[in-house]
Amino acid sequence: MPDKQYISLREFKAVVERLDAENKRQNRRIDILEELTRSVQTLAVNMKSMLEEQERQSGRLGELEKRDGDKWRTFTRTALVAFVTAAVTATVTIICSKLGIL
Repeated sequence: MPDKQYISLREFKAVVERLDAENKRQNRRIDILEELTRSVQTLAVNMKSMLEEQERQSGRLGELEKRDGDKWRTFTRTALVAFVTAAVTATVTIICSKLGIL
């Protein structure tokens, strides 16, 4: 005949209380993990928004840098044309004055 072991009602209640306490601790841990998961999801959404904004700003910055570069090239081209025009005009004036045309 198998050996039967019984526990008292007091021991049974103690075991149930320990199991309930462990369940409460586990449920609290699960709540914390769920809260952490929500926080990570929110962070991911915010990071995605920040990346999109950074890409937009990068495009605008590129446009500004290009515009400034275009302005500088236009300025230097205009200055060079003015200098060459002044030099040619001075040369033609000198030549004309030596030839008596002016």
